Amino acid sequence: MEEEQQNEYILEYTSKDKQRGFDLAQDALMRVAVLRTGEDAYRFVWSFHHIVMDGWCLSLVTGEVFASYFAILAHKQPELAL
Repeated sequence: MEEEQQNEYILEYTSKDKQRGFDLAQDALMRVAVLRTGEDAYRFVWSFHHIVMDGWCLSLVTGEVFASYFAILAHKQPELAL
């Protein structure tokens, strides 16, 4: 897709994802999508219900997720906080 089409697709995807919301009785309370936007470029869409994470812990969880990702890229064992 051309860049403009990609941007439109991403906006539509994220809008639909927000509208979908979460059914606490049936859904997983977290969704992840990785959208390829180029040869070596991706858009990471991470949706979660607010009962799973709040603003305080979001930066902690995000930090651990990406630290693990970069460790794996470097062929190292991720170190998780206990």
